[in-house]
Amino acid sequence: MISVATGGERIQDTNDYYVAREARIRDALPSEVQYVNPHADLWHWYHHWKDNLASYAERRKYVRMLFAPAIGSLARRPSLPIRQRESTGWERVDRAMAKVGAQLETASAEEDFQAIGLLCREVIISLAQAVYDPAIHESLDGTKPSLTDANRMLEAFILHVFPGESFKEVRAHHRASLALALNLQHRRTATRQLAALCIEATASTCAVVSIIARPPAG
Repeated sequence: MISVATGGERIQDTNDYYVAREARIRDALPSEVQYVNPHADLWHWYHHWKDNLASYAERRKYVRMLFAPAIGSLARRPSLPIRQRESTGWERVDRAMAKVGAQLETASAEEDFQAIGLLCREVIISLAQAVYDPAIHESLDGTKPSLTDANRMLEAFILHVFPGESFKEVRAHHRASLALALNLQHRRTATRQLAALCIEATASTCAVVSIIARPPAG
């Protein structure tokens, strides 16, 4: 919300992701957490800020205050719930995701949460290795990915299934979760909340790639 209202990303590029993420947040939050967001999509948010919030500073302040009650409520909880994940069928990926969830349960210090970022990055690398085939998947820039270059491997795999400009949002999904994992890994002020968000983003990428690799019957 802050990005589109302060000269960053374009609404037409991010609105679908925003709507889907809003639905996931509402579904995942515990019932006792008060979560209020009157903006069902980014176009609604656009009309609100155009009419009421003239400056970038006002828009940033509005968003922070809008979500402050929910963030505060979550921060006061002794732990964040970890949902059971559906198996992807890739043993190394599923084993690593289980390890990530278990680590969040016992994490208490910044270094523990940073380690979760590292584990999430390893999950995404294992995921990329499970689906990437160098014989048929060509990277976008023509560079052959290394064994740990999850971004290029996943980009090449998804590009093979969903080529063209109209599918760029599908191809952007894994990059966002990988960036979040790297950010958490190197963030010296890492928190439980950021670690939980990172796990959720990583699990989402696993689910998306699993759907692409093994489309549901029918």
